Amino acid sequence: KGDTLRVSFGDQQFSVPLAETYGDVDKGEWVAFINWEEKLRIARNADNAARTLGVSEGDQIGLQKQVTPAAMPE
Repeated sequence: KGDTLRVSFGDQQFSVPLAETYGDVDKGEWVAFINWEEKLRIARNADNAARTLGVSEGDQIGLQKQVTPAAMPE
């Protein structure tokens, strides 16, 4: 929790917070979490992620952990 994933499919790219449940984000927002089957779920709270992206079962999406540069020492 607290990390962010970069999701890409076709020409679409966006950031998704890694959380614990749908409830960790506002309605309609993207979220990623490990589900009860121990699988990573990329979803939208109260919306259809697959329809939004235009993906079908078997399509491949890109995932990359976003790394935030550490604060520079003063």
